[in-house]
Amino acid sequence: MGPENVTPREVAVLLSNALGHPIRYERLALETVNDQLRSAGFTETVQQELLDLFVALSDPNGAYATPRTPEAPYPVRRFRADKIGSVVSRCRVVEQ
Repeated sequence: MGPENVTPREVAVLLSNALGHPIRYERLALETVNDQLRSAGFTETVQQELLDLFVALSDPNGAYATPRTPEAPYPVRRFRADKIGSVVSRCRVVEQ
């Protein structure tokens, strides 16, 4: 984890700025995610495991929470500048 907490909405803004077009973060209800997983053909077991993971990842005090420290190696803003720019230069965006 980087030395700063960044919300999904903030990441969407950073990506929008880096890519030059809007990116919107939308948090989905677990029921919606489960419906999409089912529609994609995931088994009930995999659906439940993924839903459990999504819940665990969103818990700031859960098992996957990582304390932020100044020594953390890669702030998201540097990642954006270093990585996204090089990827964008090799890709083209297809509008849907």
